[in-house]
Parts: sequence; C-alpha cells; structure tokens
Amino acid sequence: MKKYVSAVCEELSSILFVEENTIHENSSLINDLGADSLDVIDLSFNLGKKFKITMPTKSVFAHAYEVLSEEVLNRLLAEDTLTQEGKGLLVYSCYDYTSEQLNTIHTLGDVFGETNVHNWASLCKATYESNGKNADEIILKEIEKYCSEMLIK
Repeated sequence: MKKYVSAVCEELSSILFVEENTIHENSSLINDLGADSLDVIDLSFNLGKKFKITMPTKSVFAHAYEVLSEEVLNRLLAEDTLTQEGKGLLVYSCYDYTSEQLNTIHTLGDVFGETNVHNWASLCKATYESNGKNADEIILKEIEKYCSEMLIK
C-alpha cells in the first residue's frame, strides 16, 4: 500500500505545486489540499498512466444511480444525505473509506470533499491487483455484491 500512497502524494505535489512532505495519507484532496475538480481529473489521468490501469469514469454513487432500483437507492440515500447503509457502501468500496472519514461525511458533496490520499491509493491498489479489470468494473461489482448482501439482511 505504501507505494500507492507515495505515488498519490508525488502526483498531488506535482499537480498542486506543494511540497510532497506536506501531503499525508489522510489529507483530503479538496478540503485539506485545496484541489479542484480539474486537479482531480489530472490526478486520475496521471495515476492511470503511472500504474497502467483504467481509472473510474464515475463515482461510486454515480454508478449506483445508474444500476440500482429506486427502492435500493432509497436505502442508501435520503435525497442527498447518506444513510448508514450508504456509508457502508463507501467502506465496502475499493476506495476503503474509514469510520473516521464517515464521521464528517453526511452528503454526496461531503464524499467529494473528504476523499483523501488513502482513498485514491486504495483505488489504485485494487485496480492494479484486479487482473486487468478497469476501476468501473470493480466498482460496479462491489455495488452489486454490497447491495445484494444488504437486501438479504
């Protein structure tokens, strides 16, 4: 995992013109480091190139909106607010959100603002170690598995 964290820090340092030693594993790209959406696109492109992987074209919840029924979506989200089951999907995902992050994540906007170096490193690791799957395929499979297990409960 360390090599992925280092790679994310290195790329962010280059994109944001900040010293690499000021970027930490729990630094959120938007809220802590001041990145904007174009910086995130650059990061995704650069990491994809560096690891020879195909990064996601959509967020976890953008995929969820496309593939889940309204009934299931309503268990994950109450309008723009994540439910406990919605937060569970973030923990279960290849982004590997932590319980500490979930304390500050309440809405979909918060997800974007609080996504950190660790989350990006986890995504890179999962995609790199997936035997050729792209990140969108991994995310869709995770949504399918998580929601099918959620519905059984």
